[in-house]
Amino acid sequence: MGFEVIQVAKIVFFLFFCAFLERAAYSETIKFGMVDWCPYTCDIGKEKTHGIVPEIISKVFKKYGYTTEFKIVPFGRAIINVQKGKLLHALVTATYDEAPNFVFSKESTGTYNMSVFVEPSNKWKYSGVKSLRELGKPIGVVSGYDYGDERFMKTIRNEPQLFTVITDDQPLFRLLKMLEFGRISGFAANKNVLNYSLKEVGNFSELAVNAGDIGNPVPFYTAFSPNHPKSETYTKLLDEGIRGLRKSGELKDLLDKFGLKDWKK
Repeated sequence: MGFEVIQVAKIVFFLFFCAFLERAAYSETIKFGMVDWCPYTCDIGKEKTHGIVPEIISKVFKKYGYTTEFKIVPFGRAIINVQKGKLLHALVTATYDEAPNFVFSKESTGTYNMSVFVEPSNKWKYSGVKSLRELGKPIGVVSGYDYGDERFMKTIRNEPQLFTVITDDQPLFRLLKMLEFGRISGFAANKNVLNYSLKEVGNFSELAVNAGDIGNPVPFYTAFSPNHPKSETYTKLLDEGIRGLRKSGELKDLLDKFGLKDWKK
């Protein structure tokens, strides 16, 4: 009888412990920082969605009992806050160069390709970093961004007179305004982001045209704080979850909502 009581007690304790873990997970919120970079990451106040990457992240962590919060923050400030691991726990989208000491997911959450955009009346074409010297005014770039080309990034550091570096939680619209008012000759941006952001404008080619690609497509990842005790756990769960979404077809369903294709296919 004593043995049976002990066994029952062990089972009850195990069930209680599992229930405790489940409640603990549900009470835990992972906080993510991001810029307005729709369709990848969006200002929900304008778009009624956080964007494709937050939707992927939310779907994954919900399966494991976590809640998620997403906050629009200037990228440079987001890096600082995530580094500390207190106000924010992760960057929704980042590359290794942007946050070299962060804890990265192994599964990428998309790819991007940067281009240089200029006014429609400007016939100049981007043919490499040397061609930037032909412009009368600098081009706009965003502080902390990785533009996917080592020579381009090196030129930002070594020839700052060729660039106007901005920090903003909605950098694309600020760059467009700067171009409109003649403060810059052009700006570097992602084609998908520009297309999505200006979809309501109609013919956005009246505002800016693609003068050339900067580099090849670059994968981006979700990067967790190096100072948060659960970052390694979060990345493992995210990697496992993304693979599961791809296998089940749920990832395709999410991407279809935004008119995007699986970046690995």
